[in-house]
Amino acid sequence: PTDQTFENMFPNVIFMHGWGNMAIEPVAADNSTLPELPAEKMSALNGLYGHEMMFYHKTMDRFIPWEDRSKYRVWSCSVLCSPPSGTPGSSVALVLYSQNPKRHVWYVVELNDEDANSPVVYGRTKFRKNPHYDVPWVTHTPGDAVKPKNMDGVFITISWS
Repeated sequence: PTDQTFENMFPNVIFMHGWGNMAIEPVAADNSTLPELPAEKMSALNGLYGHEMMFYHKTMDRFIPWEDRSKYRVWSCSVLCSPPSGTPGSSVALVLYSQNPKRHVWYVVELNDEDANSPVVYGRTKFRKNPHYDVPWVTHTPGDAVKPKNMDGVFITISWS
């Protein structure tokens, strides 16, 4: 028999909380901004996210290249959370993308098969040298010309089940 190893760097359950204290201007996969969503709608991102080892979504490669699929991990919305847009058929995911050994970032994205803008990015963390869950969150901006705003109060709490 063959043995498979799984790096248990991160938990299989994440509780995302703190969304809903500010309006957010989402950014589409093509780096264009979408209409601002009020703080009340953004609170839909609060909830439990479960790790999906075999995650696949056909629009994800618009955001992270298919060749880099081994560099990201995904936790999808499981309980108490929902897409802020309210679009039928949409799902929300928390993505840890390790672009290289010293550049790690978390994203919150909304995915929809029928939406040309999918995935829509609502926020990200600041880049870190080591992958970690306790990092400051900022708004996602379309390019480097716009400085991201700090999102005070948005946190990840981890758990193993």
